[in-house]
Amino acid sequence: MLYKLSLKDALRKEVEGYLSLAEHYLDHAKEDFKRGDYRIAADIGYNSLELTLRAMGRKIFTFNPRRYNSSICKRIRGIW
Repeated sequence: MLYKLSLKDALRKEVEGYLSLAEHYLDHAKEDFKRGDYRIAADIGYNSLELTLRAMGRKIFTFNPRRYNSSICKRIRGIW
């Protein structure tokens, strides 16, 4: 094994990646809105929101599969 991250560090990197991409999308959505491309701005803004919510979900709902093994936890893990 060349490189190993702890679960906490891996989760942090994943959340940071989602938020970085969400910020990038939001900047482009603002530019499109200023140009009057409202449909494109709405689509890209929605994508930004979705990534932000995904990051929040990953931060809040971090499951250890050995500890949480109910059917609802399996469903939530399947979404993310």
